[in-house]
Amino acid sequence: MKHSVLAFASIIAFTAPTAATADGFLDRIDNAVSKVENTIARTERTITRTENTAERLNDKISEAGAETPAQEQPSANTNSNTTAEEQRILDQARKIEEERVLREAEKIKARHTNTNGR
Repeated sequence: MKHSVLAFASIIAFTAPTAATADGFLDRIDNAVSKVENTIARTERTITRTENTAERLNDKISEAGAETPAQEQPSANTNSNTTAEEQRILDQARKIEEERVLREAEKIKARHTNTNGR
C-alpha cells in the first residue's frame, strides 16, 4: 500500500508541471490561431472592398464607353490641334489606368481564390 501511495504521489508530482506546461503551450497555440483567423478575416474584407471598387470602376468605364461625347467644335484660334492632342493623350492615360486597375483586380482575385482554395 505504501508503495502504491508513493508511486501515485510521484506520478502526480511529475505530471502536474507537465500539465501546466501543456496548458500554457495550448494557450499560446490558441492565441496564434486567433491572430491568424483575424488576419484572414481582415484580408478577406480588404479583398471584398477591392473587388467592389473594381466593379464600380468597371461600371463607370462601361458607362463612359457607352456615352458618345459631342464632337468638339473647332475654335477660331489655332489651339484646336493642341486640344485634340491633349484629349488623345488623356484618353490614352485613361486606357492605361483602366488596364492597370483591371490587372490589379485580377491579381487580387487570383490571390483570394488561392487563399480560399487552401
